[in-house]
Amino acid sequence: MDLYFVTAALVIAGVIIFITFNKIQEHNQKSALSSEYHARYAAAANRAKLLKILIPVLLFVILIGTIAAKAVRVVDSTEALVVRTFGKVSSVKTAGLQFLNPYTETGTTYVLSTRQVDAEMEAYSKDAQAVIIELTTQYQLDSARLMDIATQYGTQAMLEYKITKIIEARTKIAFSRDSAMTIVETREQISPRVLSLVSEIEDMYFIEILNLEIVDISFSDVFENAVEQKMLAEQEKLKAEYEKEQAQIKAEQEKSVRTTQAEADLEVARKKAEATVITAQAEAEADALKIQAEQLNNMSAELRAYILQQLFYDNWDGILPRIMSGGESGMLIDPSSLLN
Repeated sequence: MDLYFVTAALVIAGVIIFITFNKIQEHNQKSALSSEYHARYAAAANRAKLLKILIPVLLFVILIGTIAAKAVRVVDSTEALVVRTFGKVSSVKTAGLQFLNPYTETGTTYVLSTRQVDAEMEAYSKDAQAVIIELTTQYQLDSARLMDIATQYGTQAMLEYKITKIIEARTKIAFSRDSAMTIVETREQISPRVLSLVSEIEDMYFIEILNLEIVDISFSDVFENAVEQKMLAEQEKLKAEYEKEQAQIKAEQEKSVRTTQAEADLEVARKKAEATVITAQAEAEADALKIQAEQLNNMSAELRAYILQQLFYDNWDGILPRIMSGGESGMLIDPSSLLN
């Protein structure tokens, strides 16, 4: 419609200018009847002839430029041009220099590269806490469904408006499923859950959701103060538990050291006692041997020999010597010792 209006306006302007110059020329011809105005008439007539040539040419150039601006379209490699013929979607033109019929066709450009939609909204948690959410979503158009997009949603701006609204609605649903404290504690896990819900709209809007990131989550000042106080209490609790654990470890270590020292002292005392007992036994045995020696020395030779023989028999283990020698009889060897 714009091109039709421009063409009609240029034609009407040309006709008006042509009629005006004709009227001026007729007036100048009447004025030229007197010789006084003859020179001025000639100059004015020449200017009028020149303008009658230039103005139509200028109007024609403007018309051609306007038509060319509507008919020639340069499509970028990241774009696609959806063509409408008499208002009905008819074709899609890809990157390059494209030509349209300026009177029957119009073109709408769609960006095929990654687009980003930013949204900020207020939602409510499961326990009715208000949440302010800022998020960003990246998506791409399904290039094979551009005609469907143009038919159902018109321009890309209108499509993005609808996408933004549905993203806000799905995000609110995701946040309403958890309590505020759960949202705070599992903040890193919220984006994947929201993305899962938002991805369900891909077939409806002929797009592909590439990424969704929650930029910021904020609660009311009262709730944030409560969360802060809870976190401080938990930190104090953890600190107390840590100090208690360290005290228990230190007590166990000190107990272990004391036990080890006590065991060492006990072992030293035991060894000292054993040494004392052994010393006492040795001294007693030495005294007994000394007494026996004194008694043997006081005995007669026959009695001493008899007692020594009895002592030998009492302490003999029943095994004969393997090698014996004595006097002039030579050496005796036990054959069994050779076998062993």
